[in-house]
Amino acid sequence: MYNPLQQRERLDAGSLAMRKTRLLIPSLVILLASCGGTSTSGVINGNWSAGLVNPDASVAFGCVAKFTQQSRTAVTVSNFNFNQTGSCFSGQTSENATFTSTGNSNGVQTGKFGLTISTTSQGARNVLTMQGNLQSNQTNEKITGTWTLTGASACNGSGTFVITPLASP
Repeated sequence: MYNPLQQRERLDAGSLAMRKTRLLIPSLVILLASCGGTSTSGVINGNWSAGLVNPDASVAFGCVAKFTQQSRTAVTVSNFNFNQTGSCFSGQTSENATFTSTGNSNGVQTGKFGLTISTTSQGARNVLTMQGNLQSNQTNEKITGTWTLTGASACNGSGTFVITPLASP
Protein backbone atom coordinates (compact mmCIF):
# COMPACT_ATOMS: atom_id res chain seq x y z
CA MET A 1 0.00 0.00 0.00
CA TYR A 2 1.31 3.43 -0.96
CA ASN A 3 2.07 5.70 1.95
CA PRO A 4 2.95 9.29 0.93
CA LEU A 5 4.59 9.93 4.32
CA GLN A 6 7.04 7.02 3.87
CA GLN A 7 7.76 8.21 0.32
CA ARG A 8 8.53 11.71 1.64
CA GLU A 9 10.88 10.26 4.30
CA ARG A 10 12.74 8.31 1.61
CA LEU A 11 13.12 11.45 -0.51
CA ASP A 12 14.35 13.47 2.48
CA ALA A 13 16.88 10.74 3.33
CA GLY A 14 18.05 10.72 -0.30
CA SER A 15 18.36 14.52 -0.34
CA LEU A 16 20.36 14.46 2.87
CA ALA A 17 22.71 11.85 1.44
CA MET A 18 23.11 13.91 -1.72
CA ARG A 19 23.88 17.07 0.28
CA LYS A 20 26.49 15.20 2.34
CA THR A 21 28.06 13.87 -0.86
CA ARG A 22 28.18 17.36 -2.36
CA LEU A 23 30.04 18.60 0.71
CA LEU A 24 32.29 15.56 1.00
CA ILE A 25 33.61 15.52 -2.59
CA PRO A 26 35.11 19.04 -2.59
CA SER A 27 36.61 18.39 0.84
CA LEU A 28 38.27 15.23 -0.43
CA VAL A 29 39.60 17.04 -3.50
CA ILE A 30 41.17 19.74 -1.31
CA LEU A 31 42.63 17.12 1.04
CA LEU A 32 44.10 15.07 -1.78
CA ALA A 33 45.53 18.14 -3.48
CA SER A 34 47.24 19.22 -0.29
CA CYS A 35 48.70 15.76 0.27
CA GLY A 36 49.73 15.18 -3.31
CA GLY A 37 51.02 18.64 -4.01
CA THR A 38 54.72 19.16 -3.86
CA SER A 39 54.78 22.72 -2.68
CA THR A 40 58.05 23.26 -0.89
CA SER A 41 57.61 26.89 0.14
CA GLY A 42 60.89 27.71 -1.60
CA VAL A 43 63.11 25.47 0.54
CA ILE A 44 65.43 24.92 -2.44
CA ASN A 45 65.50 28.60 -3.47
CA GLY A 46 68.84 30.36 -3.36
CA ASN A 47 72.49 30.16 -4.36
CA TRP A 48 74.20 26.79 -3.90
CA SER A 49 77.73 25.43 -4.25
CA ALA A 50 78.47 21.83 -5.27
CA GLY A 51 81.55 19.72 -4.73
CA LEU A 52 81.79 16.49 -6.76
CA VAL A 53 84.40 13.92 -5.84
CA ASN A 54 85.67 10.76 -7.52
CA PRO A 55 85.64 7.36 -5.78
CA ASP A 56 89.32 7.93 -4.80
CA ALA A 57 88.25 11.19 -3.02
CA SER A 58 89.94 13.45 -5.59
CA VAL A 59 88.00 16.49 -6.75
CA ALA A 60 86.13 15.93 -10.01
CA PHE A 61 84.12 19.15 -10.43
CA GLY A 62 82.90 22.13 -8.51
CA CYS A 63 80.08 24.44 -9.50
CA VAL A 64 77.73 27.15 -8.27
CA ALA A 65 74.15 27.88 -9.31
CA LYS A 66 70.99 29.63 -8.26
CA PHE A 67 67.95 27.35 -7.82
CA THR A 68 64.39 28.64 -7.90
CA GLN A 69 61.50 26.26 -7.22
CA GLN A 70 58.75 26.58 -9.78
CA SER A 71 55.38 24.83 -9.76
CA ARG A 72 55.40 21.20 -8.64
CA THR A 73 58.87 19.67 -9.12
CA ALA A 74 60.43 22.01 -11.68
CA VAL A 75 63.46 24.01 -10.57
CA THR A 76 64.91 26.84 -12.64
CA VAL A 77 68.71 26.85 -12.72
CA SER A 78 70.40 30.21 -13.34
CA ASN A 79 73.88 31.71 -12.93
CA PHE A 80 75.37 28.24 -13.37
CA ASN A 81 79.18 28.09 -13.48
CA PHE A 82 81.78 25.37 -13.11
CA ASN A 83 84.69 26.31 -10.85
CA GLN A 84 87.00 24.31 -13.10
CA THR A 85 85.67 22.90 -16.34
CA GLY A 86 88.39 20.85 -17.98
CA SER A 87 87.65 19.73 -21.51
CA CYS A 88 84.29 18.09 -20.75
CA PHE A 89 82.34 21.34 -20.24
CA SER A 90 84.44 24.05 -21.88
CA GLY A 91 81.53 25.37 -23.99
CA GLN A 92 77.89 26.25 -23.43
CA THR A 93 75.79 24.01 -21.20
CA SER A 94 72.12 23.52 -20.45
CA GLU A 95 70.89 22.72 -16.97
CA ASN A 96 67.68 21.03 -15.82
CA ALA A 97 66.74 20.38 -12.20
CA THR A 98 63.92 18.91 -10.14
CA PHE A 99 63.06 18.89 -6.47
CA THR A 100 60.31 16.86 -4.83
CA SER A 101 59.58 17.43 -1.17
CA THR A 102 59.21 14.14 0.68
CA GLY A 103 58.37 15.53 4.07
CA ASN A 104 58.82 17.89 6.95
CA SER A 105 59.13 16.32 10.38
CA ASN A 106 60.32 17.98 13.57
CA GLY A 107 61.66 20.93 11.59
CA VAL A 108 63.66 18.80 9.13
CA GLN A 109 62.69 19.23 5.47
CA THR A 110 63.57 16.33 3.18
CA GLY A 111 63.27 15.82 -0.55
CA LYS A 112 64.65 14.26 -3.71
CA PHE A 113 66.84 16.44 -5.93
CA GLY A 114 68.04 15.91 -9.48
CA LEU A 115 70.27 18.02 -11.73
CA THR A 116 71.39 17.31 -15.30
CA ILE A 117 74.05 19.39 -17.03
CA SER A 118 74.61 18.82 -20.75
CA THR A 119 76.92 20.30 -23.35
CA THR A 120 75.07 22.08 -26.13
CA SER A 121 77.85 22.24 -28.73
CA GLN A 122 78.24 20.04 -31.80
CA GLY A 123 80.08 16.76 -31.47
CA ALA A 124 80.13 14.39 -28.55
CA ARG A 125 77.49 15.28 -25.98
CA ASN A 126 78.68 15.17 -22.39
CA VAL A 127 76.01 14.71 -19.70
CA LEU A 128 76.53 15.09 -15.96
CA THR A 129 73.65 13.68 -13.91
CA MET A 130 73.32 14.25 -10.17
CA GLN A 131 70.73 12.48 -8.00
CA GLY A 132 70.47 13.11 -4.29
CA ASN A 133 68.49 13.97 -1.20
CA LEU A 134 67.98 17.25 0.62
CA GLN A 135 68.08 17.40 4.40
CA SER A 136 67.40 20.83 5.75
CA ASN A 137 66.85 22.26 9.20
CA GLN A 138 67.57 25.65 10.69
CA THR A 139 71.25 24.95 11.34
CA ASN A 140 72.30 22.47 8.65
CA GLU A 141 71.24 22.35 5.03
CA LYS A 142 72.72 20.13 2.34
CA ILE A 143 71.99 17.91 -0.62
CA THR A 144 74.04 14.73 -0.87
CA GLY A 145 74.04 12.02 -3.52
CA THR A 146 75.78 10.43 -6.46
CA TRP A 147 76.81 11.70 -9.89
CA THR A 148 77.60 10.11 -13.24
CA LEU A 149 79.26 11.61 -16.29
CA THR A 150 78.83 10.14 -19.77
CA GLY A 151 79.98 11.33 -23.15
CA ALA A 152 83.32 11.64 -24.89
CA SER A 153 85.93 9.01 -24.03
CA ALA A 154 87.74 11.23 -21.52
CA CYS A 155 84.44 12.43 -20.04
CA ASN A 156 83.15 9.42 -18.17
CA GLY A 157 83.05 8.90 -14.44
CA SER A 158 81.04 8.72 -11.28
CA GLY A 159 81.26 9.60 -7.62
CA THR A 160 79.50 11.44 -4.83
CA PHE A 161 78.58 15.07 -4.25
CA VAL A 162 77.59 17.54 -1.55
CA ILE A 163 75.68 20.74 -2.34
CA THR A 164 75.43 23.45 0.31
CA PRO A 165 73.79 26.87 0.25
CA LEU A 166 76.00 29.90 -0.15
CA ALA A 167 75.73 32.55 2.54
CA SER A 168 73.47 35.44 1.61
CA PRO A 169 75.31 38.73 1.10
